[in-house]
Amino acid sequence: MYGGVVCGMSGGVSVGWWNNTMDGCVRIVENENTSYTTRVNNPANRTFIDDNFTNNNAGQKVHGGGLYLNGESIVAVIKRCIFQNCSVDSSDYYYGGALYASPVNSIQTINTTIIDCGPAWNGGGVFLRDIGTCASLRMCVFQECKCRYLGGGLYVRDVNGSNDACLSGSNVTDGDDGGGMGMNKEREG
Repeated sequence: MYGGVVCGMSGGVSVGWWNNTMDGCVRIVENENTSYTTRVNNPANRTFIDDNFTNNNAGQKVHGGGLYLNGESIVAVIKRCIFQNCSVDSSDYYYGGALYASPVNSIQTINTTIIDCGPAWNGGGVFLRDIGTCASLRMCVFQECKCRYLGGGLYVRDVNGSNDACLSGSNVTDGDDGGGMGMNKEREG
């Protein structure tokens, strides 16, 4: 079941989809609307919907102030979430004030807001590196995020070359520190 309609057909059954109205029909996700006040470290469930990551300081010697994802088989979905006032220790090489993902198979971030995150060394808001299949950012807002070196709002490096087009649709504003103030994208070689 996805949303409001499930359809299984067999034999000569026909289903028409004309002139239907569905209002308020949703699929309920078990961890929806969760508030995280401490760093989430490689969770078993990697789908986050309408969740809040607020005032998370990862402390010293770790990446990802609000959420840390590390594992080549990870497929993550982050939808309609808020990361606010998340940080890592920026006095050394620690990345992703709000979110760190490296290496992962796929990460989709949709309609998510990252506010006042960082500082971090790279990726004051989000740090994405070594993404095997796709890194997708759609309708995301980065505001007032800070870094010490590269990517005040967003740092992206080594996304699978054939899928770079899936990195699109972001709105990056007010990144005021570090090279690549709003967004920094690098590729080796």
